Amino acid sequence: MNSRRLLAMALTIRNRNGEAIAAWQGFLKVSPANTMAPEQLITLLLGAGRYDEALWYLTNAEEEHRDTPEIQRQLGVAYLNTHDEEKAMAHFHKALEMDGGAATLNSVAYSLAEAKRNLNEALRYAEEAVTKTEEQSAKAASLDSSDTGVMASLAAEWDTLGWVKFRMGDYAGAMKYLESAWSVMQALAIGDHLGRVYEKLGKKQQAAQAYAMVLNGLGPNGDPILRQRMTANLTSLAAEGVKTTKDAAGDLSAERSYRVNTIKEWGGGYKTATFGIVLTKTRPTPLVWFLSGADELKESAAELSKIKFKISFPDDGPTRVVERGMLSCSETSKNCTLVLLPVTMPRVMAAGTPQIY
Repeated sequence: MNSRRLLAMALTIRNRNGEAIAAWQGFLKVSPANTMAPEQLITLLLGAGRYDEALWYLTNAEEEHRDTPEIQRQLGVAYLNTHDEEKAMAHFHKALEMDGGAATLNSVAYSLAEAKRNLNEALRYAEEAVTKTEEQSAKAASLDSSDTGVMASLAAEWDTLGWVKFRMGDYAGAMKYLESAWSVMQALAIGDHLGRVYEKLGKKQQAAQAYAMVLNGLGPNGDPILRQRMTANLTSLAAEGVKTTKDAAGDLSAERSYRVNTIKEWGGGYKTATFGIVLTKTRPTPLVWFLSGADELKESAAELSKIKFKISFPDDGPTRVVERGMLSCSETSKNCTLVLLPVTMPRVMAAGTPQIY
């Protein structure tokens, strides 16, 4: 039984979704009381666009978990994509009545944007989610794991708001939010959205660069559907004479890297240190402080505060962007480089949300 479950999990992790669905269904037959299998199946079926099948599992889950906001939201997604908009909105509203937090608002807004339905309502939900999280970011009192979680949520919600605006034809407004989302979290879904808005605005070279970076970031086990779409987009742009270089499709970490030529002394050898960094729209220079690492680099905070970070703010909210950066100084290369540590979405996400980070 455990071997069946492990196989299903391995296939899920490797994005072999069709095989994973079959494996979870097989596991559920021999272990009908297992609660993980239905949850995984619902997520996979919604992600694969097999909404009728997902509804079967969801209606069963609703009998036992009627008061779970996520089940209500997923039912909304399934009904929305099986052309029963009235039922979909009823479930979305029920989910929001149970949990009106930023995460649920964001998930509902994104689902509506993906389906191109009720976009005015999606805009309202997305704006409310962004406002809540921007305000939350301003209240953070220290640099800890909760700050990094807020940054991931902020980037995802800026992405959703940008995507809603894209669906509504407000491409300039969409670009602001998508560029800001990308500057905080280089997630593949954000890069995909950003490439599409660049195309709509005629910024084809920038679109190609965004698509190339997404393709490069997929890795061997990346989403095959996303890979196919990025390849097709790049082929289409190449046919129009738009080329991408190897540098343009480089490692996503290049988006977070800064050469610091003003640091000349660090005691030789190879040394590293981690720094906290806070940026706001109203503060002209970032606040930087030493967290851990080589004592010889402690005083480098003053030099790091001179960096013009590629973090952008899409609106006048009280947003406080918190980052961690790793400073590395090498005698071999004769220089120092600061790399912002990647902001990543926690593994525990709203199941069935098509927004993949």
